[in-house]
Amino acid sequence: MKTVIVTFLFCLSLSLNAQPKESIKLPEGGKEMAIEEALQLFSLYVTENQEVYNDGRKLEYFDDISYAIIDQKNKSIDEWVPQLVLLYADKNVRYSFIDAIKMEVAKAKNNIHYNTGNVEALESINKLLEYNPNNYKSLNPIKIKTEDLDEEEIEFVFMMTPPPPPPSLVEYIYAVDKTMVEEGLNSFSTYTFVTLKNDKILDSNGEPLDEQNLANLIPNEALLFIRYDKNLLYGDYIKSILKLDELRKKLKETKQIQFRPFEASAELEAHFKKLTIPFQKLTN
Repeated sequence: MKTVIVTFLFCLSLSLNAQPKESIKLPEGGKEMAIEEALQLFSLYVTENQEVYNDGRKLEYFDDISYAIIDQKNKSIDEWVPQLVLLYADKNVRYSFIDAIKMEVAKAKNNIHYNTGNVEALESINKLLEYNPNNYKSLNPIKIKTEDLDEEEIEFVFMMTPPPPPPSLVEYIYAVDKTMVEEGLNSFSTYTFVTLKNDKILDSNGEPLDEQNLANLIPNEALLFIRYDKNLLYGDYIKSILKLDELRKKLKETKQIQFRPFEASAELEAHFKKLTIPFQKLTN
């Protein structure tokens, strides 16, 4: 257990000897973490070769991630102390692999901090995980990069578990009932998407995204899905979400346009495909 208070927050989280954290090249960006409360730290280390470690222990299955987070919480003598999940992932890891890790963190009812700069730094990006972990169970081994990941698709087995009322946006979007999904989508003025690729963001027309065409793409109070290319690297994902956040703030200040970003996970891509729902509102 790692229950810490302010001064010792990162000293314990970085006291790992058995995992190759020194080889991890973190992406740039983010800002210094300012935390002034007691926390349980849960650190995940992901190497370029797509090996996943926690506290010197190599995790073999994706399910191991959520189980380990929950196990730490259950063993805590201070149940009131919240957990903080820190992700130290190499910038050259395929983002689709990170997406699968994020799903497991969401299953444990946690959000995540993307740690940036270097492994010894205190910089990070706090990320709300918009996944619905109640509807599936993953049974997938963690495969290293040499095991032909290009041909592999992670399987999501959906369970018929209705979301509790009142539904949140996540529960609307991930609902088993197509009508409920469409109700959530139609609560916005419109909805469309952008696609994250290495070194660029494309709008729904395939054009590079900037402030002007983003303003043309979405009216006020729209829903913007953030999709990702299968070859997107984690480092480029971090650059893209920072750029999108900057554009969002500029649109709000200069054009009074506010939109709701929503990441389209691999699970959501499969879900919309099954329900034959497009990521862009069709006009007549």
